[in-house]
Amino acid sequence: MNHPIRLRRNPDPSLLDELRKRPKDVVPRGCYCYTRRPERDTNRTIGVDTCPFWDIDEGRPAQENGYCHLLQAGDWENREPSPLLYCSPEFTKETGLKAGDMVEGSFGLVWDQCKECGVNDEEERWMSEA
Repeated sequence: MNHPIRLRRNPDPSLLDELRKRPKDVVPRGCYCYTRRPERDTNRTIGVDTCPFWDIDEGRPAQENGYCHLLQAGDWENREPSPLLYCSPEFTKETGLKAGDMVEGSFGLVWDQCKECGVNDEEERWMSEA
């Protein structure tokens, strides 16, 4: 069943187009769609800077509602074979896949801010191998 996407953040499409030209400059480093700020806010909690491409579809059930504006896909999609819309050079090097290749599967964890795009995740990968 198809239904319209109701995005929580719903950023300006022209801004997203500009950011898509330079994803390495704006996507957080590591395996998550956010970066922790070292300082604490007034509530004494650690703040985060969320990726500008990350969003939530409020019309979908929890844990199935993550959406990535860079990939232009959400957790509920890609259950059927479909073309990859974006691949970082690192992802292509590791997997041999490139944008336009057909893949199966689903995202599944974008709602939890687990990165699927592969952009800027090499630092986290290097740290885990040490």
